[in-house]
Amino acid sequence: MPQQLSALNKAWYRPNYALFHAMGLGKTYTAISLAAGRFETAQIEALIVICPTGVKNVWPMEIAQWCPVKTDVHVHVAGGNKDTDLFIESKTDKMKVLIFGVEALSQGAAATYLNKIVLRHKCMIVLDESDTIKSHNKIRTKKIIAAGAYAKFKLIMTGTEVTQGIHDLWAQFRFLHEKIIGHKSYFGFRATYCMMGGFQGKEIVGYTNADQLMARISPFLDAVTKEEAMPWLPPKTYEQRLVDPTPEQKRVMLDLKTLMAAEYQGQTLEIETVLERLTRYQQIVGGNYPFEVEDDKGSHYETRPFETNPKLGALIEVVEEMGSDKVIIWARFKPELRAIAKALEPHGEVVQFHGDIDDAGRKEAVQRFQFGSARFMVSNQAVGGVGQTWTAASKVIYYSNTFSYRDRMQSEDRCHRKGTVNPVLYVDITMNHPIDRLIVATLKNKGNIADYVKSELGRLQKD
Repeated sequence: MPQQLSALNKAWYRPNYALFHAMGLGKTYTAISLAAGRFETAQIEALIVICPTGVKNVWPMEIAQWCPVKTDVHVHVAGGNKDTDLFIESKTDKMKVLIFGVEALSQGAAATYLNKIVLRHKCMIVLDESDTIKSHNKIRTKKIIAAGAYAKFKLIMTGTEVTQGIHDLWAQFRFLHEKIIGHKSYFGFRATYCMMGGFQGKEIVGYTNADQLMARISPFLDAVTKEEAMPWLPPKTYEQRLVDPTPEQKRVMLDLKTLMAAEYQGQTLEIETVLERLTRYQQIVGGNYPFEVEDDKGSHYETRPFETNPKLGALIEVVEEMGSDKVIIWARFKPELRAIAKALEPHGEVVQFHGDIDDAGRKEAVQRFQFGSARFMVSNQAVGGVGQTWTAASKVIYYSNTFSYRDRMQSEDRCHRKGTVNPVLYVDITMNHPIDRLIVATLKNKGNIADYVKSELGRLQKD
């Protein structure tokens, strides 16, 4: 596609580059083509891909389909094994490809293997969904930045580079090269570009020198919106269904607010912080009462469904209104996913894509939904929200949201991308309670900040 060719032409002359292309614009194909070109011209021997764990098994399929050079692909498994060592040490005339789940790099073994291959081979590192390292103080961010210092070429890619504010950009461009943003330290970056205030002056309350920052990074990135690349895509439309909580749900939530504790059917729930209360509220409005138990596994939380679940009832009503259309249903918590899948069974074939489904089961679910007879895809945003193409659906229901703007935008675009034919309808089933309204308001606020930064990037590239 035109935006892919343009990005390749720009990135070829930059050893450190960023693809800020909207979701669905073919960033993976572009990255594979760039790596193959560098391999064919003997600039690299190996390609390292660091991506969300949910996308780790998508990359080998994309490479097998699109890479024009011979490859030797190895997907790193948790903890590592002898096969990984053999792969790193082996000699081959193929382009080596080692794929890591970004979450694994918070621990020692994966980071050790990453450093081994970077030090032993001329490498290009592709950091897919680079906003996963936006937090400057996370262990995986520090280890990825450190390993990147030894790579010949680096490419970051994401469609949601900014979800909270300008400070999201520091780690992503620090990974590429410290001279791009001019600050080796996050705190130096923050002092230059962020306005501090709030409690003890430690909260970011605004931004300054934004034009200066955008001018520095603009030569090192290609930013393309979905509207620019695919203006023919059908529109998104949104609806909201409000449901009222049951008397039991109201009582439990009121007790949590006033007493920091509640009881339901003999089970007690105690909370310590306001943030924990918000999470428990969300579980409750979703139809499940959480409580702590002690057993041979130690202390952990379980849930008990309420006798009446207004959200689940509203979900079935919405599904029935959608006729025979294929539908994606997003929910945050596992008990919600299980309840939704069971409730949908009388209405059509259901497949699931979340943490309780193994890799083989997820692949089968995608095939049955995208190309087969399955009508419903039930998934959570953390696992299914990135790297998937589910354009068979033109209807999407949010049973519950996370607090992350990134999760919302990524999950929305699983079915609104190249290959989408019909307008996509998004329905939020929202409980008429402050917690659900708070989540919607929070996501909207983060979206506005992100849109500002993206518009600035685009403007500078066109000037």
